[in-house]
Amino acid sequence: MGGEKEEKEVGSVAKKEALKPIERELKRLEETVSLIAKEMKYMTEREDVRRVVNDSTGSQVVWFSVASLLLLVALKAAEIWYLRRYFHSKRLI
Repeated sequence: MGGEKEEKEVGSVAKKEALKPIERELKRLEETVSLIAKEMKYMTEREDVRRVVNDSTGSQVVWFSVASLLLLVALKAAEIWYLRRYFHSKRLI
């Protein structure tokens, strides 16, 4: 009877020893998955920051374009006013 118990214990020890490489592999895989999850979180946060910067830059470009257009229109209006005044003073118009 004692022999059967020893065989069960030896069998369970053998199974435990066989599990150790599997446990190590599972632990390594768990760490890899954890690293991937952290990397994905970092990439998502980075994407959010870049999206905000991109939106801000786009807004600045639009306002710069509007300001440039208004400046161009104002300069052309001033040019027309100056030329009309010049030609009136020379009595060409």
